[in-house]
Amino acid sequence: MTLLAAIYCVLMILVVAISLYRGSQRRDLGFINLRMFFLVGMVYYQFYAFIFPMLTDDYGPYVVVDTTRVGAIFIWLSFLFMVSFYWSYEVAYRKTAGSNQRPMFFGQANAVFFLGVALLLAIVSIMLRFSGFIPVIGPLLNHVCIAASAASAAVVFYVFGKSLLNPFIVLGGTAIALIDGLNAIMTAFGRRPLVGVLGACLAGLYYAHLVEGRTKAAWMKIIPVLAVGMVVLTAFSALRNERDIEGAERLSYMARFMSVENLLEPFHGPDTGLATAFLIDSRPDDIAHSPLFAARYFFLHFVPRGIYEDKPDPQSLRIPMENKTKGVAHGTHTVGPGIVGHAAADGGWYAALFYGVAIGVILGILDAWMAVGTTSPLGVAVYMCSLGQTFALSRGESSIFLGIILLGIFSMLFMLYPLERIVRTTNAQVYVPPGVRTA
Repeated sequence: MTLLAAIYCVLMILVVAISLYRGSQRRDLGFINLRMFFLVGMVYYQFYAFIFPMLTDDYGPYVVVDTTRVGAIFIWLSFLFMVSFYWSYEVAYRKTAGSNQRPMFFGQANAVFFLGVALLLAIVSIMLRFSGFIPVIGPLLNHVCIAASAASAAVVFYVFGKSLLNPFIVLGGTAIALIDGLNAIMTAFGRRPLVGVLGACLAGLYYAHLVEGRTKAAWMKIIPVLAVGMVVLTAFSALRNERDIEGAERLSYMARFMSVENLLEPFHGPDTGLATAFLIDSRPDDIAHSPLFAARYFFLHFVPRGIYEDKPDPQSLRIPMENKTKGVAHGTHTVGPGIVGHAAADGGWYAALFYGVAIGVILGILDAWMAVGTTSPLGVAVYMCSLGQTFALSRGESSIFLGIILLGIFSMLFMLYPLERIVRTTNAQVYVPPGVRTA
């Protein structure tokens, strides 16, 4: 069964790859969208990660007894999740795309104006870095900080896509983009902020050319940016173990970690597959199910512990304690459960179906909203501001990540949609997507 589970994971990777290709041909969003980032994360953190323990029988620090049963349950739960995700996404996308009751971004302005908006977002992001001391809302504002950095980068690279030959635009935009990247690196040791900024850069370049139908030109610019981003990201990943390094010193250490060995590290497989196997194996015998706990924690996450003193710990904190993992700080060390691990811990088959539907509906609606926003850098900035969390949604504490995604998108929508309305009413250059009513 373990070999069958590994083969199944390979086949699912191929299925997802085909679905991404087909999606890029028949959707007006093209290739880069929330659905794509989530599915690529699902491939890496669940299917790719699960192949290694199934083939090697090595579960690291986790106690996994019945490996045959683990493989069978993983196949069942992941299949239910993927089917429900694909189905609910399609339904939500089509129904929402058929409505004009969506926030629409299609106002046009010159590059200098948009770079001014990007600079403003970068400044807001820097200011919000120091909001952690604010009671109750401080941690939430920290998430808005990262969303603002990514939104700023998206605007800059959208402008780059159209004005790359203007040296003044390039110099000004590069300075702003560096601020965004440094802010993501300095803010925390997690990779998601940096992934979010890099993903926003790629989205900005892509959609700047998609408006004109020049996707080949977009990829010619995206590939070099992606290559540089991977080098920076892997160097930063290696730095995560050096938590006592602060400030500008991180940059010098990152330079030391730029090596082929670190660049190949992501291909060794993340530990999500190990944690998923542990949750599947241990829950039925040792620990009682907590029905749809991740769904309930989506709301509990926003409640401060100062108000709800007995608020339960998320699954990612409980895994090391339940496994009695040695050498880590229980109560602070977190482990990504994986969306299939969440389903296994939260009830099994019905949890897998529910989580697939919930994530599919939310991403389907947001992608349909974005479909009338790709002709403006402000629209791209709004919906592409939380790509780091979207990519890791299938890996980490999914309820928390989903909340952060929505917080980032709606905070940027609150900030940028009024600017869109101003641009639309004061500038005669307005591109309206086909079939969209503006009244």
